[in-house]
Amino acid sequence: MNRFKYLRRFSQKENRRLFVVDKFGCGKINPMKVKTGDKKLSRSEYQKLNTLIKNQSEETRRYVGAISENFTDNVRGIAEMVIDTKKDIKTIKQTLDSHTEMIGQLMVDVTELKTDVSVLKSDVSIIKTGISVLKTDVATLKSDVSELKTDMKEVKRDLKQKVAVGEFRELKQRVALV
Repeated sequence: MNRFKYLRRFSQKENRRLFVVDKFGCGKINPMKVKTGDKKLSRSEYQKLNTLIKNQSEETRRYVGAISENFTDNVRGIAEMVIDTKKDIKTIKQTLDSHTEMIGQLMVDVTELKTDVSVLKSDVSIIKTGISVLKTDVATLKSDVSELKTDMKEVKRDLKQKVAVGEFRELKQRVALV
């Protein structure tokens, strides 16, 4: 910082540009602008200033080199992270594709199930209709069976009376024979 004080103080006197920066970031004294008022810089001041700028430019080169190396390392790290991210994205895409395939198959299965359920519903409604018809038929059969029972009781009674009448006639004929 002390080296810059001299430059700053010198450059602020008349707001003149003391040195020019080349394309490598190194500074050189601009001899055309190194005047303060009417007075030019002496050769020793000019050499001091030039030495100061050279030293500073070497430090700047080292600093820029360190920054460049750090930047390169950071970029390399970011590049590795990008590669890992691309691998992760590829894996996620593959998983997504397989899940999409599974969802498609599930949709087909659900459509088939819906069709089957609608067929089952129509079959159940037919069965319900058949069951109601069967219930009516069973009720009719019950009444018919109860009528048959009643009729059978009458037939049994009538048969018993006929058998008794038939036996009575037989007895009558036997008695007449005796």
